[in-house]
Amino acid sequence: MLPQALQCPQCKAANEPEARFCFRCGSRVGQQRLNNTQTNNLWALWIALGAIGLVVVSCGLCGIIGKLSDKSASQVAVNSNSSNQTSPSQLPSPTPTPRPTFAELQPSADRLLKMDKEEYVTEDLKPFDAVVRSLREIPKEAREYGAAKTLIQKLIEKSARITAEILVLGPKPSNSEYDGRVDAVVEYLKNTLNDYDSSEFVEWSKVTKVQVKGEPFRAVRLKLRAKNAFGAYLLKNTYYFIRQNKVVTSEGL
Repeated sequence: MLPQALQCPQCKAANEPEARFCFRCGSRVGQQRLNNTQTNNLWALWIALGAIGLVVVSCGLCGIIGKLSDKSASQVAVNSNSSNQTSPSQLPSPTPTPRPTFAELQPSADRLLKMDKEEYVTEDLKPFDAVVRSLREIPKEAREYGAAKTLIQKLIEKSARITAEILVLGPKPSNSEYDGRVDAVVEYLKNTLNDYDSSEFVEWSKVTKVQVKGEPFRAVRLKLRAKNAFGAYLLKNTYYFIRQNKVVTSEGL
């Protein structure tokens, strides 16, 4: 598109588009073009600013709409979860575990009263506590109440004997895998025999638990060849009674 000629504001003569002064009267004609250019530039600036403003407003509206949508979705999720959750008052009450009856407890009590082990440990006392606790829950008006009281007393006495045995006897001594000897007895013989170095251990028994006048002991038998007071060798069975891994008495030496 060709640029338009400039008209002189004084004499109305047509001038070249680039002219600054009228060729006929000498009046200034370039100011009109400058004003037109500035006016066009100003309109272009306002249009650009308007477009930018529309973009900013659109983005802000999108953000607000997005936040409102997220809030609505969260509220829907919360309401959904609330509707799915059951309040504690609506939960079914747990069914109480029925108390064991005397008929159910008696077999367990009988097994405990008959229990006999070579070596008791503290874990063996836990079943006694459990059965006694359940027997004590039998109400006084029950017809088995008297039998339960008697059974409780027997269980307490048996558990007391087991406790005393654990404390008195201590850990069970072991037989050597090499020749069956028991270290506690060997130490005892070193301090007891007239000539320990000349003695001979012929045969050892396994360590067992025995009752001597109602008292518990660990016992072991040893077939021993040793010199007597006159220097003669004798072969005889000797017996050793042990507590807390020490010989407390012996027979046959």
